[in-house]
Amino acid sequence: MGKRYGGWGLPIERAILETLIKADQGKGEPRYVQIGSGDLLRMLGRDADFVQIFYAWQGIEAKLRKLPLQIISMSDYFAVVPDYYTPVIITSEKKLRTDPQLVRKFMAATAKGYEFAEKHPRQAAEILIKHLPDTDPQLIKDSQKWLSPRYRADAPRWGEQKLEVWENFGNWLLKNKLIEGKLDAKRAFTNDFLPKED
Repeated sequence: MGKRYGGWGLPIERAILETLIKADQGKGEPRYVQIGSGDLLRMLGRDADFVQIFYAWQGIEAKLRKLPLQIISMSDYFAVVPDYYTPVIITSEKKLRTDPQLVRKFMAATAKGYEFAEKHPRQAAEILIKHLPDTDPQLIKDSQKWLSPRYRADAPRWGEQKLEVWENFGNWLLKNKLIEGKLDAKRAFTNDFLPKED
């Protein structure tokens, strides 16, 4: 194969790529190049032949730059690399025990922000533009337009997670020797601190 994959150099990246290549009956393996963060689109072709992007940002940015990309969507491969939640909000178990009200208030404020962005993508973009004046305003607007209907596309409310998603991905991590023991999925997440629906 010989193509250069640019990433963080994490074991999970190798496992995902090896699984995808095998699923498509590919041969060989890529050369792994550690490039970290930065302008991934500028690194393509120069530092790496392919990278993992967040479509809502780099994918839309590529369209604005008129850069043709060949995109492979992870959602097309959930049969071999199960879906997983990202990004996630984390806290310590100690904080959950000692100050649950703070956690509830934080989650309520965060949910309110996402719900506003979902219903008012243009206004949400303008707020972000105001606080990120050095970022391309059109990129922010287009990104928000693409993201807004997806904030809870597969959940009844923002932030709600499913046990089966954690279990399936935990089993995949174990199978690929990325964790040492079986993930206790019930303890990995909680929906208990999400705001109640009106």
